[in-house]
Amino acid sequence: MKRLKYRKPMLGGVWIAALLAVAGGTFAAQKVTEITLPGTRVFPESITSTSDGTLIVGSLGHGNVMRIAPGTTTAAEWIKPGTAGLNSILGVFADEKNKLLWVCSNKLGPAGEATAVKTFDLKTGAPKNSFVLPGDGTLCNDIAVGADRTAYVTDTRQGSVLMLKPGATSLEIAAKDPLLAGADGMRAIGKQRLLLAENSGKMSVVTFSGPEMQSVVLQTLKEGMAGTPGVTATKGMAWVVEGKLNYMQDPAMKDKYPGTFRIFAVPLPKP
Repeated sequence: MKRLKYRKPMLGGVWIAALLAVAGGTFAAQKVTEITLPGTRVFPESITSTSDGTLIVGSLGHGNVMRIAPGTTTAAEWIKPGTAGLNSILGVFADEKNKLLWVCSNKLGPAGEATAVKTFDLKTGAPKNSFVLPGDGTLCNDIAVGADRTAYVTDTRQGSVLMLKPGATSLEIAAKDPLLAGADGMRAIGKQRLLLAENSGKMSVVTFSGPEMQSVVLQTLKEGMAGTPGVTATKGMAWVVEGKLNYMQDPAMKDKYPGTFRIFAVPLPKP
C-alpha cells in the first residue's frame, strides 16, 4: 500500500480542501432516482419533462399541477386547482417547441367546465387557451405534439385521436377506432423508441426496427410498482409515476389509505 508523506499543516489544508471539492463534485453528480410527492390522495396520472431536467406532474386527486426543479426532490404546486377552469387532471405534456404546457382537464362530476385540453405558458404557468373536446361523455387522456407543431389529443371514451393544427381554434378528429380506447402511458424517445407504462406496474422501453418498423423489442426497465400511468425521459433518465389509481376506481379500495405517491427513475439505455 502506498504511504502518504507528511506535509505541513497549511499544505495539508489545501489537500483536504481539494478532497472535499472532489467529494462534493461526486455527490452533486449523483442522480435523483426517487421522489415522494407531498400530500395525500394525490393520484398523479401523468408526468412530463423539459430538456433542462424539470419534471411536471398532474394530480388527478387534487386537480393541480406540480413542478420539480432539476436535481431536486421537492415537488411544489405550480398551477393551482381551478385555474382557468381546471377540473380533474389526466395528461400533461411539456411542448418546448410551442412554449406551452398542455393539460387534459376532465369534468368527471356534475360541476365544473366541460372536458377540454388547456394550454399554459411553459415558463410562467399563466393560462393561455382552452379547447373543448367534441361530443358527449368525452375523456381527455393524453397529448403529443408532432414535428409540424400539430397537437394530438387522445379521447379514451370516444376511442379517438383529435388534432389541433397550428393556428386552429377547435379540435378535429384525426383517427377513430375502438382499438384507440386503450392507448395511454407512452412517450416517444427518438424516432424508433418509446417508453411504455400503460398502468401495468412496470416501465419498459420499446424499440422498433426493420424496413417498415415491423420488428419490436420490449425491454423492462423497472417493475413491481403500484400502477404506472405515466412516463417521461430527460437527461438520460427514464421516469415513471406511481399512480395507485385503483384507490380511486375500485369500490373495494377507494375508501382505503393509499399511502405515499412516488416517482422513480432509472438510467435510460442507449439505442
